[in-house]
Amino acid sequence: MTSFPYIALAFSGLASLILQVIWTRFGVLIFGTTTLSITTVLSVFMGGLALGNAVVGKWGLNRVRRPFLAYAGVEMSTGLLAAGIVLCSVWFHGADQIPGVLFVSLMMLATTMMGMTLPFMIQGLREFGVSRFVSVAWAYGINTVGGAVGALLGAFVWLPKFGLFGASWVAVLLLFLASGFGWVLRNRGTVQEVKRENPQKNEKLQWGLLGIAAWGGASSLSLEIVWTRLLSLILGPSVYAFGVVLFVYLLGISLGSVLSGFVLKRLKVKPVLISSVLFLLALSVALSSGIFGVLPFVYVSTVEWLHPSPRSLVLVEMFLSFLALMPTALLHGFLLPLLIQVYGENDSIEKSTAWSLSINTLGAIIGSMLTGLWLIPSYGFMWIVFSVIFFHVLLGLGIFLKTQPHFSGTSKAVLSVVVILFVVVFGFRMDQFWDRAVLSSGVYKYAVGDALKGKEGSSIEVGKVLFYREGKVSTVAVLETPNDRVLSIDGKADASAYGDRSTQVLLGALPMSLSRSMEDVLVIGFASGVTAGVASLFPESHVTSVEIEPAVYEAAKFFEEVNHGPLLPPNHDMRVDDARRFLRVTPKTFDVITSEPSNPWMSGVAPLFTQEFFRLASEHLAPQGVMCQWLPIYGMSTELVSSVMKTFHSVFPHVLVFESIEGFDLLMIGSFDAVSLDPRKMESRWGNLELQRELTSIGITKGVDLIGRFILGAQGLERFSSSGVINTDDNGYLEFRAPLDLHLKTAGLNDRLLSQATEGIGPYLNIEEFSKFDQHRLIERFKDRKEQRLIRLWEESDGF
Repeated sequence: MTSFPYIALAFSGLASLILQVIWTRFGVLIFGTTTLSITTVLSVFMGGLALGNAVVGKWGLNRVRRPFLAYAGVEMSTGLLAAGIVLCSVWFHGADQIPGVLFVSLMMLATTMMGMTLPFMIQGLREFGVSRFVSVAWAYGINTVGGAVGALLGAFVWLPKFGLFGASWVAVLLLFLASGFGWVLRNRGTVQEVKRENPQKNEKLQWGLLGIAAWGGASSLSLEIVWTRLLSLILGPSVYAFGVVLFVYLLGISLGSVLSGFVLKRLKVKPVLISSVLFLLALSVALSSGIFGVLPFVYVSTVEWLHPSPRSLVLVEMFLSFLALMPTALLHGFLLPLLIQVYGENDSIEKSTAWSLSINTLGAIIGSMLTGLWLIPSYGFMWIVFSVIFFHVLLGLGIFLKTQPHFSGTSKAVLSVVVILFVVVFGFRMDQFWDRAVLSSGVYKYAVGDALKGKEGSSIEVGKVLFYREGKVSTVAVLETPNDRVLSIDGKADASAYGDRSTQVLLGALPMSLSRSMEDVLVIGFASGVTAGVASLFPESHVTSVEIEPAVYEAAKFFEEVNHGPLLPPNHDMRVDDARRFLRVTPKTFDVITSEPSNPWMSGVAPLFTQEFFRLASEHLAPQGVMCQWLPIYGMSTELVSSVMKTFHSVFPHVLVFESIEGFDLLMIGSFDAVSLDPRKMESRWGNLELQRELTSIGITKGVDLIGRFILGAQGLERFSSSGVINTDDNGYLEFRAPLDLHLKTAGLNDRLLSQATEGIGPYLNIEEFSKFDQHRLIERFKDRKEQRLIRLWEESDGF
């Protein structure tokens, strides 16, 4: 039975991490994906942990006679509250419909219970006869190991297989199991069995140790955020890459904690050890910074050498994450048990654990909020890294000089000069660690993709950096290449001056040409500004753009030669917001909604491809309004393309699908009323000469040219997507499967299957408006495609 406490802690850590991920997703659905909302949800979660630790440290440990029974009680309470959140999502018909106050209140109560578990368990272990050194280090370490495993299982198994609700019930079951182990041990380790220590308290030392614990939490979370953002540029911003990074970081912390149990058991615990760990932390952070500079090249070379399958790239990503994160994570895991042990020399080990954990968590909250909301957008990644190194060195040096009176003045002066010189050299050289052009080049997609295809001598192709900003949500860059100007968001080329021109133009022009009215237009995803600019060229239009990353609006200034200056016109309203949150709070309706988020394999983007989002958007369409949704068919399996189409059609009964870039990009037009393809009506809206020039640049001079981009309608879509899975907030079908297809060559197959599924264009044409010239021109357009729909068009051409 001596293993029961550790099994319970592992289950508890496993469940807690899964719930953190799930509740963060719930928070995103309720409040949006802005940095402020995500940080708020994370702060509430960690604030509850800190409060639970503080409550136990202040009142609980002195009054609890059976710590294992208390542990069982708080785990059971946590499970019941977690179950309550799931039941609320059912009661309110969706996680995104739970009232924000209710969700935050339940989560705060549940995490407060979570925060009480570790101190109670350590108290139980101490009364159980486990030494003070092992009880803290092993309990904290094994609990964190559970969290690390939870990060991996949650991303790769439970969330993809069971969805948000199913994974929530798995976590609840794990909490009940942990509670059961505590219940089995309820009569073991009562407080009367072990004599209590009454150490001499040194309040000045205790406050100093708590201050270092707060700094440890702040610096650890700050670095985790920075490292995760950097790795997303190198490994890709997919849900799996984030899961791997979190797993490696938590595993490093847990291993460091367990290691501290062995070390501290054999060494006399002294404050000078704290200064040594802080010095090593500074050195490890500097080392990791250097590793990040070469990591893109190591990634490409490793893929060229191993030639893994696209779906086994996660193993390479895990290896690279180990290289970059493990030293720093190990030392952070070592630091907190060390602080608890030193604090415990002046108080009971249980109270030192409770207060140290509480203050460490509060520091983590402050660090995460400052880093995400202020430090990254204001100063960037490298200055944060430099600040962490600086304060690690400063604190380490201060502790060493304060606690080592037997060292000579000369020795102290030499040490001071060495560590200060280290910081100065790093500060002067830090701009040379990372090549911004390389980080913005999309190594994980383009260079790695070439290596997977067997291209010899695969290289990282970079352009001249015209703009670079590490924003609140994403890293945004504008790169000048020999043939184009590209907007890069988290390394993914999301817009360009020329290569993506057709899609960007048609996202605005196509729905504006088909809608009943075009006065109020919503553009979701500003990117280069071309779509908003084109929409603003239509007569009497008022355009509202919603973009989640403020830096994108700054970058759009480098595309003024092609985007028609949408930042300036009075008929353009720019919003910085999450699209779902904006739609949830705005009372406005729109004649046209056009949406082009980034590719759905990017974490945070998939919620803009769910049934709930399309339904939310449809509720903001004016009568006879239309929605235009971009859909790539490259790097997406046929199952995923059919899933998006079926999901879109489940909301909009009338759907027309067009191609914006032949064989690569589709645009879906959804509406509640039938839309007929009328070339004269389209042309009547193209009176603006600048708009005409824009359409001509992509090969459209007549309405029939636009109609000629038709692929299929609702009947063909139903045929193509008959076996598709509707993508929902709960199942996350697209988010968890799209990253696996990122490097697959699927565009040709998808294009061919779409052509075979089409019902032909005849049912959607306004025949009366077609001249003989239009007929001939349309037939030639389809004839160029040499696809199955050409045959069907000929069969229907007698109807002209």
